[in-house]
Amino acid sequence: MQSTTTTRTAMDESRSASASASAAVVVPASARPSASSPRAFGGRVRVDPRGERLWRVSTDSFAVLGHVELLDTAGGEVYLAKRYSPDHARFIDRGRFWSMDDALECLWYSA
Repeated sequence: MQSTTTTRTAMDESRSASASASAAVVVPASARPSASSPRAFGGRVRVDPRGERLWRVSTDSFAVLGHVELLDTAGGEVYLAKRYSPDHARFIDRGRFWSMDDALECLWYSA
């Protein structure tokens, strides 16, 4: 029984350390998309920062497709794609992705 208690205590300490570390995450410049990202769309997508962890995604004619938000999860950082729905006048979550390019592709092809 003692080994189970010790293991749980170590796991709790590990969770506490990772929780405090994730609260102070700074997004590196390499994680921030450029206007040319994603490569697959040949510059037809504009990605404009709206904060440290939020980007507006629009077409080259400035029609807003949605937002991509960088989130911290237990499994690491993920990009949440949110498509704008004019019918509902709100953003609808389209999925969580490990890369910015995947999130942008989701917004580009979702209707």
